[in-house]
Amino acid sequence: MLKGSSVVVLGGSSGIGAAVARRAVQQGANVTIVGRDLTKTRRIASSMSRETVSLAVEMTSEPAIIELFKSIGQFDHLVVTAAAVQLVPFKLGASEQARAVFEGKFWPQYLAVKHADVRASVSLFSGLWSHKAEVGGCALAAVNGAIEALGRALAIELAPTRVNVISPGLVGGTASFNGMPEQHREKLFMDTAKRLPARVIGSPEDIASATLCAMDNAYMTGSTIELNGGALLV
Repeated sequence: MLKGSSVVVLGGSSGIGAAVARRAVQQGANVTIVGRDLTKTRRIASSMSRETVSLAVEMTSEPAIIELFKSIGQFDHLVVTAAAVQLVPFKLGASEQARAVFEGKFWPQYLAVKHADVRASVSLFSGLWSHKAEVGGCALAAVNGAIEALGRALAIELAPTRVNVISPGLVGGTASFNGMPEQHREKLFMDTAKRLPARVIGSPEDIASATLCAMDNAYMTGSTIELNGGALLV
């Protein structure tokens, strides 16, 4: 159980990050929610069942991340769900777009772990496309694969601090689909669920449940947890 432990969630102002923060609070953890927008982090913090700290940082700025973790000090568990990504056609997309995918997802996680003073565990986030990419997903597939490799290497280098990677498939209730018309979004979710052995897509709460398991399990490190409804089987 996480009761009495200190947890920092980068990307905790929405979706999976907010669900992780909420579950950690429910287990009695002292949670700090960090996002890009202080108004959003404060709103999420105010919805929790107990007092929660809310902070804002520019996730791609190393000086800002350094200052953030100086202000926080040592804590028990770090979760980094923050990401800003886009699909980039390999041949037609600009190289700068592909670099932006790394800037938006890989480097925030790398820099957060580098500068945080974490005692117990780190949970990073990759995604299904590291193993099952689609058209336009080359850059994101490469980023997800790099994060999984990073997690394994850090589990050795940072031991006894444990490092694991959570790899979700399609998850509803996140900001990733905000720009999609509702009708198209619901059709995507329905069509995907029909193809999956689980017959459902994921929810932020599903991913949060596995993340808390990784945080709490003293025997788990260097692992990538696949949560995709069986997508790799079909």
